[in-house]
Amino acid sequence: MSRRTSLLKTMHVEVVNLNCTKYLYEGDADFSIKWKACREPWSIDQTRYLDYHIQEGFLFKNQQLCIPQSSIRLNLIKELHSGGLGGHFGLDKTITLVKEIYFWPSLGKDVRRFVEGYRICQLAKGKSQNTRLYTPFPVPTKPWEDIIMDFVLGLPMMHQKHDSTMVVVDFFLKMAHYVACNKTSDASEVDSLFLKEVVRLHGLPWSITSDQDTRFLGYFWRTIWKRLGSNLLYSSDYHLQMNK
Repeated sequence: MSRRTSLLKTMHVEVVNLNCTKYLYEGDADFSIKWKACREPWSIDQTRYLDYHIQEGFLFKNQQLCIPQSSIRLNLIKELHSGGLGGHFGLDKTITLVKEIYFWPSLGKDVRRFVEGYRICQLAKGKSQNTRLYTPFPVPTKPWEDIIMDFVLGLPMMHQKHDSTMVVVDFFLKMAHYVACNKTSDASEVDSLFLKEVVRLHGLPWSITSDQDTRFLGYFWRTIWKRLGSNLLYSSDYHLQMNK
């Protein structure tokens, strides 16, 4: 499908309504001097414009058809980018397609302005990319100091009336505990299971990684420290007297 644009090379120029360009060259700011050099070679130093020639009333630069300043430029870009022969290609591909057939001095700038402002492409194609380096997890040095916790929900109901599983994995050993729970379990119930199935066997970890909701994690941590007999004393910014 991408090769259909090559059909434009074999089409007659009347197909894309370029006949009016014959009458625009003489007064055009981009091609008037080139047009005169080809029509009246004795009046201008033609050695500077050897790439240009006139064929059937149209000005060409080598094999490229010169397009004067008019709305035709925009129509040609639109046809090659999103018309029946286009495929909504990116910026570089569209510039290459236009340059294969047509020429004008600001071609690259005009194509960039059209592609970047074309609404359909902006909605369908994302521009931002995650090109930054990934931040790796810290390398653990001991078992069960750094763990990750997640939940598998919506499982078939078991005979103990459990329909979900809490998964706790150790970063160091890659060892995992699978603890049966319910989808409706709140932070206090999950906290009891965590203390019973993980802390009882391995002690309290240094860090816990989880993608759960922030409110859930906050209540989870407060409940753990309350069960361990520790009180969390919170302080706010610009109140340094709380940090004594």
